[in-house]
Amino acid sequence: MFVFVRYACERNNVVTQRITALCTAIAPQTFGVHLIHWYVLNLIKRSGMVPIHSIVYRTVGSLLVFCLCILLTWLFRSAISGIRFMSAQRKTEAA
Repeated sequence: MFVFVRYACERNNVVTQRITALCTAIAPQTFGVHLIHWYVLNLIKRSGMVPIHSIVYRTVGSLLVFCLCILLTWLFRSAISGIRFMSAQRKTEAA
């Protein structure tokens, strides 16, 4: 995969810009993905609705789990930012 992306980036400047923009957009969430992906995988395994040994799960499923983890991390970060904002607002009102 890396070789393909590198080849595409060397040949096409538009692809390079899009890949850079995508990497820049998801970079803040990657540590959160690292922390929660195990829990998401366990939830999928426990649900029993998805055959975890199929090739589709191993290929497409990994991309979907990554996207789901990015979404969850973004939601958690947004919620924490909102809580911090409300807390700071209350402190300024009390002062």
